[in-house]
Amino acid sequence: MLYRTIIAGFLIMLVSYGCTQQPVKSKLQQEKTLKPENAGYLLVFTEMRPNEPESTLRMIITDKHMRIDEGPQSEDYILFDRSSKVISNVVAEDESIMVINPGEQKTKAPFPLRWIIESQTSQALMRSDNSNEASATHFLYYLNDKPCYNLVTIDNHLVATLDAMREYNLVLANELKRNYREMDAQQCYEAINIFDPNLRLQNGFPLREWSSYGYQRFLVDFKNDVIFPKTMFELPTNYKKFKL
Repeated sequence: MLYRTIIAGFLIMLVSYGCTQQPVKSKLQQEKTLKPENAGYLLVFTEMRPNEPESTLRMIITDKHMRIDEGPQSEDYILFDRSSKVISNVVAEDESIMVINPGEQKTKAPFPLRWIIESQTSQALMRSDNSNEASATHFLYYLNDKPCYNLVTIDNHLVATLDAMREYNLVLANELKRNYREMDAQQCYEAINIFDPNLRLQNGFPLREWSSYGYQRFLVDFKNDVIFPKTMFELPTNYKKFKL
C-alpha cells in the first residue's frame, strides 16, 4: 500500500512539474517563432588596400547568411551561405557567379608561424546600446619578431557577428591554400589571410585593424535587429556559375 502511495505521489509530482514548465517552453518557442527570418546586423567599414583608394565595405550578417558589398547601390556582392559554407562572388558586368566550395587543404606555411602578441588599453570608443563606454584593447601581433598586424578590439560588443566572420575566413583561406604560391616578403599577409585566418578574431570584435602590408579597415557604423529583404540573400538565376 505504501509502495503504491509513493508511486502515485511521484506521478503527481511529474504531472505538476510538466504543467508548471509548459508556459515557459511555449514562451520560448513563441519568441523563436516571432524572430524575423532575415533579421541581423548591418556593419559599415571604411577599407583601404595597398595601391587602392579608400572604399566603403558593407557587411550584413544573419543566422543564415553573410553578404558583403559596397553599399545599397552595389550590383556586385559576395554571398556566404552559413549552412552549406559556400561563397558566391557575384559580378554584374559579365553576369557571372564565382563559386567557392568548402574543403580542407593540407598546405602548410613554408615559414614559421611564431607569434608574439602584445596588448594595452586603448582610448578608442564605440557607441554602445546601453550608452556605456565600451572598453577597447590595442593588440600588436609580431610574426617571427617582426611587426605584422594591429587590432583595436571592443570587449563584449558585436560578438554575435564573429562566428559568421570566422566561418567565412576559413572557407576563403582554404581556397587561397588550394592556389597557393609563395611570394617574396609577404609572410605577414600570407599568415594573416591564409595560414592563421582567424587569429585576428580571437580577442573580440575588431573596431579597427591595420597591417604592415598596407591593409586597413575601420568600423564607422553598425545597426542590430535590422530586417533585410529576402532578395538580398538570393543569387541571380540567369548568371553563369563557375569554379576556380
